[in-house]
Order: sequence, then C-alpha cells, then structure tokens
Amino acid sequence: MDEIHQSIKIIQRCKIYQTDKISNLLGQVQAQMNANPASADLVLYGIALGIEKVSDSRIYEQRNDDRLNELSEKIQKIENREVLEEGEFFPPGDPDTPEEYQALNIEFKHRIDEIKAGIMREFGEDELAVLFMNNGKEFLRHYYNGWQVLEKDNPKVLKEIDEQEKHDLS
Repeated sequence: MDEIHQSIKIIQRCKIYQTDKISNLLGQVQAQMNANPASADLVLYGIALGIEKVSDSRIYEQRNDDRLNELSEKIQKIENREVLEEGEFFPPGDPDTPEEYQALNIEFKHRIDEIKAGIMREFGEDELAVLFMNNGKEFLRHYYNGWQVLEKDNPKVLKEIDEQEKHDLS
C-alpha cells in the first residue's frame, strides 16, 4: 500500500476531535499527491473525508458558528412547540412538517455546506470547494469512486459503499 493510501486510512480512523492530526495528514496527502500522482478520485476522497471531520469538529463540538447556533435554537423551539421528544425530528418530505421547520433545516444544511467549502479553501482546495458547492452529485460521484479505490480489496466494504452511494445519489 502506498503512502497516500496509508495516510487516507489513518484519516479514516481519526476522531473528529483530532483536528491537528487530521490537518497534518491532509497536508501529507496533498504533498504526496504532488510527488507521486495517484488516482484523482482517491485523493479527492481522502481530502474530502479529512475536511468533513474538521468541519464536524467545528460545527458539532466547538459550535463556533453564530449563524448555525441561531438556526439550531430556532429549530429546537419548533421541536419543543410541536412536542417532539429528545432526538425525534420531522422526516424530510413529511407533509405534517411545519414549513418554517423545513425552511430552517434547508438553511442549516446550506450553512454547513458553506462551512465545509470554506475549510476546503483553507486547505488550498479551491477547485474542490467549487465542485462541492456547484455540483454536489458530481462531487459525491468522485468521492465514492475514490472510496472504492481505497477499499478495492474489501468486498464487504465495497458493498456498503455501493449501498450508501445509491442512497446519496438517488
């Protein structure tokens, strides 16, 4: 297994609170890619996975985005008003979902995407950020292709990837 594969495998095992380690690994993948070109989809997968973990840390652990915090509070108020239990939510597309709740969730998801794209830019991945924001399905297609390259020798994981890809791209 080459260095890029090894670095991406380590990124997979990292927890979201290990942002310094993930940042270093992302830098390694970028440097290794320049020194030893690999599958573009594999590299996209590794970088996107690392960035997703960094963004999850900022969004869900550090909670340092004022707009997301505001949206989250508004969503919580609606859930309380509608007497939803802890962890319960309205399923997407449910006709009984209040319009205000749907609109807030759409805005929440968009803000998360903006944060992820911003982190991509922080790591010098401007083209990746543009693809992510402007053509999400194409981004996901490359992401899943790269994941498949990484797991090419693991039929069980390949099956899981295929199922997840079908779900996400349908």
